[in-house]
Amino acid sequence: MVPANFGPWSKQIITGDEVLNLLYLIDTNKIVTQVDPEILFPGGVNSESISIIPSNQSLYLAGSRGEIIKLPASYFKNYSGDLMIHDGAERGSINKLLIVHWDAASSNFVSWRVRCTLSCPEGAAFAPIELPVN
Repeated sequence: MVPANFGPWSKQIITGDEVLNLLYLIDTNKIVTQVDPEILFPGGVNSESISIIPSNQSLYLAGSRGEIIKLPASYFKNYSGDLMIHDGAERGSINKLLIVHWDAASSNFVSWRVRCTLSCPEGAAFAPIELPVN
């Protein structure tokens, strides 16, 4: 569920369709709203997964060749509570991780692209423990 401080998306379930390049919000009345991901990133986002960024947890990504990369918890220390949208770069899109923040002062979403060196990562997950990587 999207955090309560996320403007028009607050307290809704968010999910994505990586094939159609769309995002969906589902409210407590089960009403589904389609969201154009171009508001977050030019060209949109083929969302592989969407997570709330937790405090003090590293992010692990699985590559298409079996490699695992770790982005340390310290990288995300200023983004706790924001959204992380993972785009695996299928169908010719740009491989990206987006951090999405609601800026209440400007009533607007702000997003940052995190550079990722993996080609077509197939999974992204935060972990409450530190894991070895290869």
